[in-house]
Amino acid sequence: LWGVGPVTEARLAAIGVRTIGDLSRVHEDLIVSRLGSTGAMLARLARGQDDRPVLSSRPTRSISCERTLPEDTRDIQVLDHLIDRFARDLSAALHDEALMARTVVLKIRYSDFSDVTRSHTLRDPFDEVRVIAEEARRLLGRTGAGRRKTRLIGVTVSGLVGSDQPFQRSLFQPAHRANPTNPLES
Repeated sequence: LWGVGPVTEARLAAIGVRTIGDLSRVHEDLIVSRLGSTGAMLARLARGQDDRPVLSSRPTRSISCERTLPEDTRDIQVLDHLIDRFARDLSAALHDEALMARTVVLKIRYSDFSDVTRSHTLRDPFDEVRVIAEEARRLLGRTGAGRRKTRLIGVTVSGLVGSDQPFQRSLFQPAHRANPTNPLES
């Protein structure tokens, strides 16, 4: 446990405490009598009681979804269905965190437990379900899925940038947000 150095370890060992499990079973009054207020904190931590908020000190670098299938399959429709679900979940997560991605990564684990990953980085950042799904499907076509039995599929988005950060779209390619059926929206 955090906070247990050599001196505290020796004091705990003197009352028969060698593991976190041992510490969780000792009455808190005994620990406090040996270690003071630090003992009370350690006793709570050993029992999984910690009301401090979890603070993330690192920015999100990637967001992923993956699923181990109930049985190995060669059925591409099953994998396509999961890609659609993952694309919706990943797009929602990007929106929730006000992020956009530049890279899509597809992971496939075959029935022999060998893994293959394929990735593609797009020129413009994206957060749309359609873009994630299309890229993941394109990557799926570069694997042996369908010819080999697949046990697990995963999709990751990375190369994350804040959706409020400016970026230059290509002058010669339509924006990802454009509706391809309506040229006025390009």
